[in-house]
Amino acid sequence: MIMKQTTLFAIVFALFLMPCLAQEKQTQTKTVKTVTVLSSNVCGAVKFQSDEAHKYFNQGFQLSRERRFEESAKALEQAIALNPEKCDAFVILSYVYRELGRYSDAANRAQKAIKLAPNSSMAYHNYGSALMHLNRYAEAAKSFETAIELHPQRKQSQVSLSWAYLELNRFQEAADMAKEAIELFPTSGMAHNNYGYAQIHLKQYSEAETYLKKAIELDPKIRQSYVNLSFLYLQMERFEDAAEQARITIQYFPQHAMAYNNLGYALTRMGKYDEAIVALKKALEIDPTLEKARVNLALVYQSTGQNVPQ
Repeated sequence: MIMKQTTLFAIVFALFLMPCLAQEKQTQTKTVKTVTVLSSNVCGAVKFQSDEAHKYFNQGFQLSRERRFEESAKALEQAIALNPEKCDAFVILSYVYRELGRYSDAANRAQKAIKLAPNSSMAYHNYGSALMHLNRYAEAAKSFETAIELHPQRKQSQVSLSWAYLELNRFQEAADMAKEAIELFPTSGMAHNNYGYAQIHLKQYSEAETYLKKAIELDPKIRQSYVNLSFLYLQMERFEDAAEQARITIQYFPQHAMAYNNLGYALTRMGKYDEAIVALKKALEIDPTLEKARVNLALVYQSTGQNVPQ
């Protein structure tokens, strides 16, 4: 039995997409990266107990700036072994482990930094960042809130807190925090992205479009902004614009499964079923776990009277 087209569209509309938030879990490199500013002195003046500990710390810090994270981690662990009361080493090591994808280790080192220096804003920020990667969003939000209380001008914590609020579906708070971040950091593409995404859920579509376009202008490397803009156009039922934006995303990020899924959905709504099938198949080729693309593909087959491939 062929599914009625209107029924198909109603179901697909509910299922087509889990749009990208401030940081994508697929990359979390999730792209997750939260904004981080490295400094070798984030916990106050605690002297090194030996020249050797100081040497390892400086070495680890410099290696982290050069993004040689495996080497940096080894040097910082040596510094900590020689001087376990030096908070700065724990803070930088938590960042390094996060970059290595060792999120539990990152959280552990950040917690130790907080115990050593409970007034260290950066320690709370790094702890929150690690928790975001562990999907512990409520705890992460509290950690970012503490970081901001300790350092109200820490713009990277405001950007990250807006992301945490998005993950918690606290969209008005996310918008408010992202707006504060934009005021402090007007060139932040991620802050603009977070604000724009929150505005989609608040149904302020014109505002969302303005800020997502600005996010792309400020930082063309943030692929979430491209996908969120196509998501916005889908919400507005501007399907040709959504398809065009998805194609732009694919041009810059050819391995972005969600972009192909969005393209497939837009093409479905435009009645271009053969092209939609190609796009949705490509989404699943890139990411076989993308269930929404799988559901959308099955619905397209059913709506055109074709058997769903097993």
